[in-house]
Amino acid sequence: MINNMKENECCGCTACINICPVKCLGEYSNELGFSYPIMNNKEDCIECKLCEKVCPTLKEIKTKSEPINSLCSYAKNNDIKSASTSGGIFTLLASKILDEGGYVYGAALINPTLVKHIEVNSSEELWKLQGSKYIESKLEDIFLVVKDRLQEGKKVLFSGVPCQIYGLLSFLGKDYDNLICIDLLCYGVPSPKVWSKYLNFINKENKNIKYVNFRDKTYGWKNYSLKVVFEDGSQYLKEKNKDLFLSTYSKGGYIKSYCYRCKMKGFPKKSDITLGDFWEVDRVDSDFNDDKGMSAVFINSAKGQNLYNEIINETNYLEITAERLDEISPRIGAPSKLHKNRDIIIKEIDNMPIDVILKKYAMPTRVDKVKNIIRISLRKIGVWDGLNKILEDKKARRNINEK
Repeated sequence: MINNMKENECCGCTACINICPVKCLGEYSNELGFSYPIMNNKEDCIECKLCEKVCPTLKEIKTKSEPINSLCSYAKNNDIKSASTSGGIFTLLASKILDEGGYVYGAALINPTLVKHIEVNSSEELWKLQGSKYIESKLEDIFLVVKDRLQEGKKVLFSGVPCQIYGLLSFLGKDYDNLICIDLLCYGVPSPKVWSKYLNFINKENKNIKYVNFRDKTYGWKNYSLKVVFEDGSQYLKEKNKDLFLSTYSKGGYIKSYCYRCKMKGFPKKSDITLGDFWEVDRVDSDFNDDKGMSAVFINSAKGQNLYNEIINETNYLEITAERLDEISPRIGAPSKLHKNRDIIIKEIDNMPIDVILKKYAMPTRVDKVKNIIRISLRKIGVWDGLNKILEDKKARRNINEK
């Protein structure tokens, strides 16, 4: 039964919990606050094995293919782009579904330490789904809600990280013409517990929090900031390289263990459209970058292409070949890198102040900083792309040989 899976084998998509006909599976949180399935009522289990049949991590997933179209793009409407993490493309696509009487599902910040997937059926509520949330999103029974809407014949747009898309589609068990899935370029799911402790560190005076923005653009899109606004009008605002949480997140010290072996980030995708930040836009066309947001858009299906065609006149865009993308961003679909101090971080999470843990164990090392300086220098003289491609190809061949 699914209850016997190890944590590093489970992506936490909840497909198993929702498919169970006798509802004997529940959830528990581990030492980092991540959710996993657990057998609550073993005596009720009828051994139907449906939980195993829908589990996406137990299925073979191919990871090498190309999208049918790829672009870097942003919304012409500056208000939409400013309110979005990257270029505002998700908002345009979601608005189109809502205008046609459909429903949109995505991650919403319910309170400063809780993110959940919710249903939105009006443009006035769409803001709840805008922007990145660097916490694991609770799915609960949202797959069941989506299935009901689809069976009602409603148009549905579901957005999430790749494993959530795989989980939903596996749970549904059939294709729906009225379903559009959008997955996000994912760098790993951060620990809810680390975030909660870090927020307490920021908010030592225990003020009431008005809102949190994990990707504020006060200092620009590329130099984004963590912004926490308090009810008394004060705020915390720090750029990504100066804020401990943002500067350590991408290093992989406190992300979900499955992310280090993820098979779902690569291509081909189960989703219809893949969205993310296109950080490399300057290497395609520096004049196209206004530092207010740029989306990477990968069209993975004819259904996705049809929807994107409906909003394309509301965007500015450049088409990019798959070869060029692979050259400038070869790790775009690769699993997260395992941080050498992850086990120590887990061990000390309840024994040390969170700022001490992040500074001591999660910050980039001097070697990391030197490598970054070298990388920036090589990019400036135009040799990094080719060299990086050679290094990544060599690494990929070594990984294959090791297997």
